[in-house]
Amino acid sequence: MPTAGYSLITLTSLDTVCNVAEEFVDTIFFRLPPYLNIISDVEDCETQEFVEFSPAYNGVYQGFEWLVDGQNQGALNPLTIGTTGIYEISLVGYDSICNTTDTLTETFDIYFAGEPFTVPNVITPNGDNVNDRWTMNTSENWDKFHAILYNRWGLKVFETTAPTFDWGADYDGKILTPGVYFYQVEAENRCGVVTEEGTLHITY
Repeated sequence: MPTAGYSLITLTSLDTVCNVAEEFVDTIFFRLPPYLNIISDVEDCETQEFVEFSPAYNGVYQGFEWLVDGQNQGALNPLTIGTTGIYEISLVGYDSICNTTDTLTETFDIYFAGEPFTVPNVITPNGDNVNDRWTMNTSENWDKFHAILYNRWGLKVFETTAPTFDWGADYDGKILTPGVYFYQVEAENRCGVVTEEGTLHITY
């Protein structure tokens, strides 16, 4: 079987009746079979900021471009995606010699796990706009979220199911008195359940 490139081909024709042989010689160019592949580092429950996609193709193609859900993304290398979702990603290879294209399409389920909680343990709600409010540094990528705060006598003073809550230490129309409060946080997505407990100090 000839390899890719120019090969010398010899055809011999034999006339067994007259015992005459004739030989035909020609040079033929054999092209590589087309090859396209999408290389990715997609893993479930990613905690990094984005995933990357790289093109793999052989010399049949002189160029390529990406389509993401049918939208042209150009010839990025690598192509990056940083948002959870199900994406239809196509790699289009361009053969400018034969003026043809080939397309490889795959579906990728990209899921970024919620970032670990960063829970402040001190707030100073004195109205100076510095550390006045209690918030958490976490993503919104939770299927379930529950945060609850108690005072030292076990009275619930704050509760929310919003991961991006912003609380100003108010309860029953008043700002809470200084002291130590106790929080419980539980968040869940398809990567599992994350829980955290601790204390919040309200000072002035």
